[in-house]
Amino acid sequence: MISMGRNRWIALVAGAVGTAAVFTAIMLMLIFGSAFAEKDRMVLVFVALGPVAVIAVMVGYSVWWGVLFLLTLFVDEKRDDRPPW
Repeated sequence: MISMGRNRWIALVAGAVGTAAVFTAIMLMLIFGSAFAEKDRMVLVFVALGPVAVIAVMVGYSVWWGVLFLLTLFVDEKRDDRPPW
């Protein structure tokens, strides 16, 4: 991780923020949404926890890949901290 360049750090942070934002948004919609009856809501939220986490990770990976792709295209990364070998 120390030898990661600036572009990879930016993409990693963007992917992590995207994952956390999607997971939080979906869980808040499930918990505070009015689609389910009160007593069934928590059971359905816990059943949906796995698929929600999978969706959030997939979106976070897509954000990471997209940001890294765009930064690679448009930003010239000079890595002076690289060992000579």
